Amino acid sequence: MNSATVYCPFHCTLSNELRIKIKKFGSYYRKSDRKKVQRFYCSLCCLHFSAGTFSKNYRQKKRHLNHRVTDLLVSSVSQRMAAKVLKINRKTLVRKFVFMGRAAKEKLLSENETKYPKSRVIQFDDMETFEHTKCKPVSITLAVEENSRRILDYQVSQMPAKGLLTRIAFKKYGYRPDHRKYGRARLFKNLKGLIAPNALIKSDENPHYVNDVK
Repeated sequence: MNSATVYCPFHCTLSNELRIKIKKFGSYYRKSDRKKVQRFYCSLCCLHFSAGTFSKNYRQKKRHLNHRVTDLLVSSVSQRMAAKVLKINRKTLVRKFVFMGRAAKEKLLSENETKYPKSRVIQFDDMETFEHTKCKPVSITLAVEENSRRILDYQVSQMPAKGLLTRIAFKKYGYRPDHRKYGRARLFKNLKGLIAPNALIKSDENPHYVNDVK
């Protein structure tokens, strides 16, 4: 990274005339990924920063494990076992899981808006799973392009327990509101710019889907 193209992260050198106030100030060796990182100095605010300041991995000590965590988790390895394989604390693995999940969602949204044409045939449906316990079910509403199976959007919504777990869930955790209709509303709102005006929308015969699609 050239000092001529670097701006001060402390917002004191936003104009082109003031960029010349930024000077190179040595470098340091980053142990986590074995790279040499350039340091900079801003003579206006008298503060130091580096090329790593602008990275999404800023202040991560084990950034080299990010993609390994992703590979293990998408291969159906549990969080506890993945932490054992990588020899890290489970809390560290959870933080990386959340970080990589957010990065994946940002990439998905960016590519859907800029890389691909608008979809003409899509499919959507709800799947049910749970968080922490089966007494706390959630619904995942997912929309994909029919032929390519490209994910267009997804929303996670809480829902009340059903069946034999209804009484147990209410006794332990109280009333749990149903947010599925709001999740579907968010899904179709996000899909407006990704599908053609005359797109064909397919799903099962759930009676709630008709109004949502309209």
